[in-house]
Formats: sequence, structure tokens, C-alpha cells
Amino acid sequence: NSTTIGIASRPVRNPGSTGKVMSLHIDMTAFKNGTPSLADGIALEFNNDFVNDIDGLDASKLTTFYTREELSISSGGKLLAIERRTGIAFEDTIRLNINKLNKAAYQFHFRPASFNGYYTATLEDRYKNTSTPIDLLNGNTADFDITADSASFAGNRFYIVFKNSSPVPVVVEKPG
Repeated sequence: NSTTIGIASRPVRNPGSTGKVMSLHIDMTAFKNGTPSLADGIALEFNNDFVNDIDGLDASKLTTFYTREELSISSGGKLLAIERRTGIAFEDTIRLNINKLNKAAYQFHFRPASFNGYYTATLEDRYKNTSTPIDLLNGNTADFDITADSASFAGNRFYIVFKNSSPVPVVVEKPG
């Protein structure tokens, strides 16, 4: 069961997909007076049968006037709650969007599934100018703070860089 909130609809799994679907769910927790509270979440899925263009398998982020803290995926000029992308061939960048965050401590909780040791990912923070490894085998967390500095709550503060270091098959042609 997913604890990811903020996802109003879940697309039906593509019945034509073959092979393993790798996924990364990201929960964003806010700490208010030291008490953790799940604020929002997103989901990324990768499979060679998916496409990187926005289609019916992706889910838009639903926001209202009453929506509080928001975490979304920024892709193709749209904000998404769920994005399905083609497999990671070598490198892929996912742009995150934060909105309506309060001055407080926050934490991203990364929950991966079906990645192998050939894949790596890092959370890049433009405000702190830091790079935090994401454990794609076991999951991990990354803490961050929102302060009075407007750069700390810039919508494009974070992005994720995925890399695939799978060995490339060598094709040997026999002369003749």
C-alpha cells in the first residue's frame, strides 16, 4: 500500500508493457513543531514500453485553492503526480517542483522498487549546491529546510539525475 498522498488518480498499468517496471515513489514530510506530517508525494515509473511524452499513463497534479504543500514532477510544461517514462538508457533528469512550502524542516523519503545495482540516482539541490545519493536498492531520506530566503522555496530547487551503468553488449563480427 502506498502512503503517497496528493495523487488523486492512478493510471491503469499498460497491459502491453513487457519487462520489469522500475519505480521511485517520493514522499515529502513536513516537521511542524517537531512532529512529522506527510505533506505530499509523487511516483516515477520506468519501462522500455513507456514513452517520455505526456500521455494517458501519466497523471496530472491536482491542486486547489485549499491545497497545502505541493511536490510534483515538472515535465513538458505540466506538473504531474505520476510520470511513466521509457527505461533509463544512460542518463535521465527529472525536474521536481515544490510549491506552498512553509518555513519548516522537510524530508524526502525515497521508496524505490525493481532497480538493480547498475542504476544510480542523485538528488541535486540548487539552493544548497549539494548532491545527495539516492539508494535505489533500499531507499533513504534527504532532509531540507525552508527559510525566509526565497531561493530556499524556489519551485525548481530540486532535480534528480538517474544514471545507468549497465555494460554495453559487445558484438564481435567474424571476418568472412
